[in-house]
Amino acid sequence: MSYVAAFGTKVQNNKFYRLFVRVGLIVFGLVYGLLGVLVLQIAWNINDGYHDASFVSVLSEVENLPFGNLILIVAATGLFVIAVWQLIECLLGYTHLGGIRRFNRRIASAGRALIYSSVAVLALFMGLNIQGPFGESNVGGVLARLLESTAGRWIVLVIGCVAISIGIGQVGRGLGRIFVDEMLGKVPRWVVALGMIGYGMLGLSLTLIGALVAWSAISALPRYAGTMDTAIHFLVGLPLGSILGTIVAAGFICFAVFCMAWSTRPLHATAQY
Repeated sequence: MSYVAAFGTKVQNNKFYRLFVRVGLIVFGLVYGLLGVLVLQIAWNINDGYHDASFVSVLSEVENLPFGNLILIVAATGLFVIAVWQLIECLLGYTHLGGIRRFNRRIASAGRALIYSSVAVLALFMGLNIQGPFGESNVGGVLARLLESTAGRWIVLVIGCVAISIGIGQVGRGLGRIFVDEMLGKVPRWVVALGMIGYGMLGLSLTLIGALVAWSAISALPRYAGTMDTAIHFLVGLPLGSILGTIVAAGFICFAVFCMAWSTRPLHATAQY
């Protein structure tokens, strides 16, 4: 056994590490559950006014709770741990697969590690009351500045295409039930169904974000360049937008419940059970 594999085994057999993997999955699920509630409010204009469908808004709601800052710091710790978990999976996992399938799964784990760590940094900054370059307006502002030049428009187009490809990959992860291989034991059918719906909706929402970003590069219209909030408000503005928004919200909530179930049976690449 290599040094890296031995270290990975030692980490993944640590009881506190395993505890925080569960915490991280629960936190990630709650984030999407609250995001689903925000999308539902946007879809039906509940509590009149503008609602922001973003991770920043979700974490701001948590921050306003009693001991909100402490909750955010604990949440950030859990999210950092599941980022480490997925990084170990990227380096050492999926040994039961070979060739391109193992490569694809490890790349996907690297992508999840990046997502988890990004949300963790956001939660930590907010928990510690540190101002950071977060939020829809900041992302939109960066993309808008890029759209002012030809080279920048190409960069934005590439960003959009990457987002579309990742979104399609998430849909495939759901429809192909790939996530089942990353859970311990026999997975109940209802959990499989929630995973398929949840990952499918995550993938479709990311595909829509990528498509809007790509279109902003093609049309040079900055208003389409943004993140989840831009995509949700665009969707709700379509005919039958309230129904479409409700479907998205339901998908996010399904994913939230799936993460809760996943937290009870996470598979570790090198752990000894």
